[in-house]
Amino acid sequence: TPERTITHHMPLSDGAEAYRMFDARENGAMKMILTP
Repeated sequence: TPERTITHHMPLSDGAEAYRMFDARENGAMKMILTP
């Protein structure tokens, strides 16, 4: 299920940090949800 692949929830204001984490696969980052 998609819920199993979501590894992080972050506010949209942290978008740059989320992309950095995803690119580095930091902390097991696979799929992130950015919320406004």
